[in-house]
Amino acid sequence: MTSNDLTAIGALRAIAAAGLDVPRDISVVGFDDIELSQYTHPPLSTIRLSREELGRKAFDALYPRGRRVGCHGTRDSDQHHAGAPGLHQPRTTEEV
Repeated sequence: MTSNDLTAIGALRAIAAAGLDVPRDISVVGFDDIELSQYTHPPLSTIRLSREELGRKAFDALYPRGRRVGCHGTRDSDQHHAGAPGLHQPRTTEEV
């Protein structure tokens, strides 16, 4: 697991240069699901995180819940939240 997809793409290159095979010898997982990740060989498995959800969580960390009003006059507790992050798994991991 890497901190982002660009690091994972670099890891794919280094692993190939070492003569190892992804995913047979080692698994690689990125984080942030950038568009470039679908063009690697093999296509990169990556953790997909909604940018909207990330922004909402940052806002929640900065401003206490229950003390703010949404853009339509509704209390924060009345609003729904997006789903959890998930793994987008094309080919750089194998089931064990």
